[in-house]
Amino acid sequence: MTPTQRLSEQAAIQTVWAWFLRNKDRDIPAVEVVARVRALAPGADVERIRVEFGKRLRRAQRSV
Repeated sequence: MTPTQRLSEQAAIQTVWAWFLRNKDRDIPAVEVVARVRALAPGADVERIRVEFGKRLRRAQRSV
């Protein structure tokens, strides 16, 4: 994906979630997650990012 492409907020969150899973072996600060989502969807709501990542983390923990 080129930097000039813009995604919807939900698609950006999903894209960064996939990146997050690929990099789960390292400690990733929340600020990096927000920055990556906003690079894809400028103006993405921080609270929405937090809620969506929280949901995905809870689902991932239940499936372990």
